Amino acid sequence: MRRTSASNLLLCTAMVACASTSPSDLPPEQFGAIVALVRGRPWISDPSSDSVVATYDPSSQRLIIGGSRTDRYGYHTGLALDICAALEQRTYAFASTPNGPFGFDAMKLGVLGQWWEPAETLPERVTGPYVSLAFSSRGGPDDELVIEQIDLLANQIRGSFRFQAFSPTGQVVASISGRFSGRLAQRSARCSIP
Repeated sequence: MRRTSASNLLLCTAMVACASTSPSDLPPEQFGAIVALVRGRPWISDPSSDSVVATYDPSSQRLIIGGSRTDRYGYHTGLALDICAALEQRTYAFASTPNGPFGFDAMKLGVLGQWWEPAETLPERVTGPYVSLAFSSRGGPDDELVIEQIDLLANQIRGSFRFQAFSPTGQVVASISGRFSGRLAQRSARCSIP
């Protein structure tokens, strides 16, 4: 049976998407940065001067892993993983939020992942380097955050993650996987759910 051009294109696109998300395609790990594949393309956060990739509040047990990147045109992209749970060397599940975590705090239910990118699809009058859209995780079966190494005395953390980012209307806009390695700053950060 002969395939049509459309089905050949669909098959080719699916094969490229699978091939482009191989963990071996991740940029090399960098201390003080988050490296990731976003839609199969390499993304590396801008390194901070103090190599901090995460903050943690021991009293509220809120952990925020995050970074951002500004390209040469001034466009910002960003990534954050947020949870309120005891910090341990283990795998954390993402919050299962089928309607999206928009508008309520789900950090006690599991990890929340967020991705920000320029709002290039908006009308011309509001696009620009400082206009961004935010997309959130919904807790799919393959979403996970793995803390591989944690040293609270040396304030260092290392691990990996993967999740899908959804639009408010429920469409997957990006599959994201990556690694982080760097310093852990201990700062006050409240968890909203008691």
